[in-house]
Amino acid sequence: GFGEMTFNVTDALHLIGGVRYSWEKRAGFGSVLGGPLIEFGNNPEWDSWTPRVSIRYDISRDANVYATWSKGFKSGVLNALNLSNDVAAPETLTSYEVGFKYAGPRASLNLSAFYYDYKDLQIQFFLGLANTIGNAAHARIYGFDADASFRLTDDFSIRLAGSWLPHADYRDYTNGVTF
Repeated sequence: GFGEMTFNVTDALHLIGGVRYSWEKRAGFGSVLGGPLIEFGNNPEWDSWTPRVSIRYDISRDANVYATWSKGFKSGVLNALNLSNDVAAPETLTSYEVGFKYAGPRASLNLSAFYYDYKDLQIQFFLGLANTIGNAAHARIYGFDADASFRLTDDFSIRLAGSWLPHADYRDYTNGVTF
């Protein structure tokens, strides 16, 4: 379930708030080389409340600037690669973003700067010869995104997009596997 509300402070200034509730239950079934069906993963359940707060200022009818704080949730993952009861815990994210958006009749431009703080980042890695899943305790990423599109004719458009990530690292990964 989710909901969002916008409060128009003025014609140009908008406060936006929302929340999402997620509940998930996983069950795993598989077989090895066509053998009998095996249940794995121990049927875990997860739930999470994830809020979002944003402020937007309309510079013009076609352009705005914004700032957003939000939380994110990615469900846990069963280890289907080796049918084990090892489960990657849910991944959570605290996100901060500021940006600019322009959407005109023949062109659009989106620019943003972001900071992501992950907890229990889900990762896939090799443990010996087995491919498995797990969690890194903390990670953070920050950078910039940009995309633009230009409609040259009604039948021909050009779109450009790019990201720059000057910083992406594990802040804490005590049991990290290295080779």
